[in-house]
Parts: sequence; C-alpha cells; structure tokens
Amino acid sequence: MRARRLGLLAALLALGLATAWACRAPMLERMARTLVAATAPAQADVIAVLRGDEVAFERAQAGARLLHAGHASRIYVSSALDDLAAATLRSRGLDVPSSQRRVVGVLRQLGVSCDAIIVDRAQPGGGTQGELARIARMMETRGFHSVLLVTNWYHTRRSGLIAQALFAPAGLQVSVVQAEANAPISGWWHQRYLAITVWEETLKLLLQRGLGAIGFADDPRTAPGVILPALASGCEVAARLGVSVHA
Repeated sequence: MRARRLGLLAALLALGLATAWACRAPMLERMARTLVAATAPAQADVIAVLRGDEVAFERAQAGARLLHAGHASRIYVSSALDDLAAATLRSRGLDVPSSQRRVVGVLRQLGVSCDAIIVDRAQPGGGTQGELARIARMMETRGFHSVLLVTNWYHTRRSGLIAQALFAPAGLQVSVVQAEANAPISGWWHQRYLAITVWEETLKLLLQRGLGAIGFADDPRTAPGVILPALASGCEVAARLGVSVHA
C-alpha cells in the first residue's frame, strides 16, 4: 500500500513538472509583464534618463527622442556609483570617461544641446531610491513640477512605485516611459544577460513591496533631507569629452 502511494505521488509530481515545463513560456512571459508599468509620454518640465543602461544606452536614446519631440526642454542625468570608478582610475593616471560622461556624450551625438542637459554631481548611491531622491531634489532646486522618467521595460514598475512614494507628497508629477519601442518580453529567458536582469528585477520588486528600501554601506551618508544636488551644465562635461558644445 505504501509503495503504491509513493508511486502515485511520484507520478503526480512528474505530471506537475511536465505541465510546468510545457507551460513555461506563457508563465515566464506573464511574470515579466508584471514588471512593466509604463505610460505614453506626456508633457513635462524635465526628462530624467535613469542610470544603469550604460551599454546599449537605450534610455539616453529614448530621452533624446522625447526631447526632440518637444515633451520637455531639459534632460537630467544623475550621478551613480559606477562613476566613482573613473575617479579611481584618474588617480592612477588613467583617463577613462565615467559612465555619466558617456551618457552625456551619447545625448550630444544625438543632437541634444549641451545647455539643455543637467548633470548631477551629488553623492551617488542608494540604488533607484537614491537616484529618484536626487531627481526630486533637482526638481525642487530648479522649480520643476513634472518629470518623465525614462528606463527599460523591466524597471518601469519598480521605479514608478518608488517615484510615486517620493514625489506625490511633494506635489510633483511623474510619468514613467519605457525606453524600448518594442520590448523583447517574449523569450527573454533565452538571452543570458536579459534573463539575469529580469530575475534580479523581480526579486528587487518583491523585496521593495515586502520590506521597503534596504540600506547598504555605500548609500549616501547624509540625511535625506539635507543632501543637495550639485548641478552642472552638460556643456562642461561635453567639453571634457571633446564633444562639440554647439547645437
């Protein structure tokens, strides 16, 4: 009798695994779609190109398109922890452009006027939460009331949730715009680095909903209400890159 029960359980388990395997594609695609919460571009005071895409620069490209389409007259580039590596290399005699400078370089090559670019040199860190806090402070400093956040499809829901929590109490309007015209959601699990990113973003979203913001040692150490943006013009950065500052 016991052997019969074990055999039945094993058969049910095998059937369940086979069903899950057969249905994996729609299940995985449905999971990925829970990460997406983008809206159509609206009119705003400023466009913020979220950091973390300094390989394909899809966010910078989308930001430039939105600016040229007249959705805003200014475009903002935050600081990020990756930028600190360039400073370390410079101290060793190696002049390598920071990721932030490369974003500015891409914007300039796409025809964005350097004086339309706002570069934030405030202390980086804090992940998406820290970056959005810097954006909110920049908006307060510049007197902006609305922003378009440009990011990749898998980052839209989490960044939107954090932004609403930060911006709404200050009366700031925010819209999240997907950088990709055609997001590769179908079959994402077949692409190595995209698969890693989607799983990572899914975990971050679950942690965000369950635990809220999680602090790390490299987060900005100053109290959130005291950190001030160190804003600069894109013309200065473009000149350092050797990119023409003329529109």
